[in-house]
Amino acid sequence: VAAFALHARIERHATIGGPKQYVTRAAYDHAPSIGRSPVLDGDGAIVHREQDITPALRGQTACAPEVIHLGQASRTHHPIDRIQLDHIHRDVRGFRDLDAPGACPGGQHQHLGLDGTVFGCGSDTLVVQPAGKNARGRIGRHDAESVVGGLDGGVQGPGECTLDVHGKDYVIGRAFVTFLGCKKVVVGRDIRTHSNALFAALSEGLTLQGADVIDVGLCSTPMSYYANGLLEADASIMITASHNPAEWNGFKLCREQAIPISGATGIADIERIVNAVAFAPAAQTRGVVSETDFSERYSAHVAKFFSLSRPVRIVADYANAMGIVESCALRDLIQIDPLYEELDGSFPNHEANPLKTETMDALSKKVASGSYDFGVAFDGDADRAGFVDEHGNIVPMDIVSAIIAQSILQRTKGVVLYDLRSSWAVKEVIRESGGTPIMCRVGHAFIKREMREHSAVFAGELSGHYYFRDNYYTESSAMAVLSIASIISNGSLPLSEVVRPIRRYYASGEINSEVADSARILSVLRDKYSDGRLTELDGISIEYDDWWFNVRSSNTEPLIRLNTEACTPEMMVRRRDELLAVIRS
Repeated sequence: VAAFALHARIERHATIGGPKQYVTRAAYDHAPSIGRSPVLDGDGAIVHREQDITPALRGQTACAPEVIHLGQASRTHHPIDRIQLDHIHRDVRGFRDLDAPGACPGGQHQHLGLDGTVFGCGSDTLVVQPAGKNARGRIGRHDAESVVGGLDGGVQGPGECTLDVHGKDYVIGRAFVTFLGCKKVVVGRDIRTHSNALFAALSEGLTLQGADVIDVGLCSTPMSYYANGLLEADASIMITASHNPAEWNGFKLCREQAIPISGATGIADIERIVNAVAFAPAAQTRGVVSETDFSERYSAHVAKFFSLSRPVRIVADYANAMGIVESCALRDLIQIDPLYEELDGSFPNHEANPLKTETMDALSKKVASGSYDFGVAFDGDADRAGFVDEHGNIVPMDIVSAIIAQSILQRTKGVVLYDLRSSWAVKEVIRESGGTPIMCRVGHAFIKREMREHSAVFAGELSGHYYFRDNYYTESSAMAVLSIASIISNGSLPLSEVVRPIRRYYASGEINSEVADSARILSVLRDKYSDGRLTELDGISIEYDDWWFNVRSSNTEPLIRLNTEACTPEMMVRRRDELLAVIRS
């Protein structure tokens, strides 16, 4: 997952006897360096003093409730008429009050776009966060979900590589093509209110470098992966912030065959290209954008792997997001009673994040109130899914992975991957079903790489990602849903009874603790539990005959993440509290 924060460099100037003003410093093809780019004066000549055009923007603040953009400003402040708007249309993305977090309702900031739209907080970015004082774009790198960069000078999710980007929204597109040399790029997007604007900016950069863009429109992330593979594209980009709140956005980057690009496999290189303004020369022939709808082809692809012997009825909570599109592959095979099926990028009913119990509440209540076989909730881009049984009880995501693995292994023996936070039951079920379990570190890029190396038939993560070899080693929530549906349809047990024998142990769930020195704590735990079996695949995992734990450091926050499991609930509680006492001491 790669996520980017881009914005125009903002300079604030005092206005005598008037409100604050905001002047955007745009970047141009001839700019000497990112962040030190010229603007144009009234006659179109290059100037280096932003205050030369400050009078043109007098009175325009970031929190004006009405739509304000340069075209409207020109009608009020005639000096801007002489600025060559067509030259800066791609570059200047808006104005932002960097010093007044309370200036907008709810402490949020609005983006005033050149196209006349007003976006939500931070929406002149590709990963959107309320702006802080240090407006610096970031590329975040982590191979777990939702790598995000904030505008407050820090990465707001897992991340290692950072990229300061000032100016052109399309520099990522240009750098992407420069790095990969790609000629055909699949681009999809979710329903977030800023996704269309980001698509336009991104496509501008991609096509400027000569790449053709296959616009698959509004789609789920699994659909974008499938399109990448089926069309034999050179690369794909999905515009989404996945399960994050509505005001965030980002990119998920892939090479050919939907192979993810991570910090170690390309993000750092793209960073260097952008920082050095080392784009390849613009192509003599600009690329073209063509539109195609992949929903029918994706539906047929998913459906061909499943057959149901009796009807299955489920509830699907779409959270107004891309699960609506992902479910196109389900509707001909199962009966779906939907929740929140109107596409709405503001996610008005609840956050599209099935990891949160509050996200699952409406689904659980709906399923429990009727005669349903199970329920499913999707995240924002539908590459993750959470399940409840016929009683509305949440099924842990690692247990879902075990159930799906069990079903697949009945048809095809092979390797199944599971992340190191998963229950002991997962590897036991894989072995019992004739498969080969391989534990791997957390994160989709790691898992997808391992899947390809071992030609694994399936992989599952505790975060609700379910990976299928038959979908180019990528996620498919639709295939996960149909896996569960086929188990129920073709078997004699309800989901709760399928789950019961697999829930053999008692897990703490992931517990985060803020710490000052995570390395010291890992060292202390390693010494304290030196009589256990140690694995250092990701953080430290120490295993005993009747319990185990894993402790990992956050890449971007001063946090320690603890997962532990034991054979009895009493032992789990005792060991959990014992570990937390050490971590928080």
